[in-house]
Amino acid sequence: MITSQAHPDLTPEDTSRLEAKLQAERATILARSQARSSEALAEQLKLPDEFDQASVHSSQTLELKLAGKDRKLLVLIDHALGKIRRGEYGLCEGTDEPIELRRLEARPWARYSLAYKEQLELERSMHVD
Repeated sequence: MITSQAHPDLTPEDTSRLEAKLQAERATILARSQARSSEALAEQLKLPDEFDQASVHSSQTLELKLAGKDRKLLVLIDHALGKIRRGEYGLCEGTDEPIELRRLEARPWARYSLAYKEQLELERSMHVD
């Protein structure tokens, strides 16, 4: 849900601090991605034996899973940064109610309040059974 108002209890200092956390996490993810790419290239340049190939394959599978999680987190971070720029940051996308500051401090990319997120998870678990 898109709104035109920001979290009523977030001060400009809170927003700046949370934006800095988002930017720092974004930079960390991009650096980690670059390191993975460099390591993958170095591994490809080696000529491993069969045992090494199995080990490299296992390691690459794990790296792909981690890279996928990083990509998802990067999307959430960019979404949150966009909301800050538009003045919409800190509101639950499901209810338009403010997201708890403690939640934003822990997960500045959070899209939902804790209560709404729990409701979504409960609904998902009911549909799985």
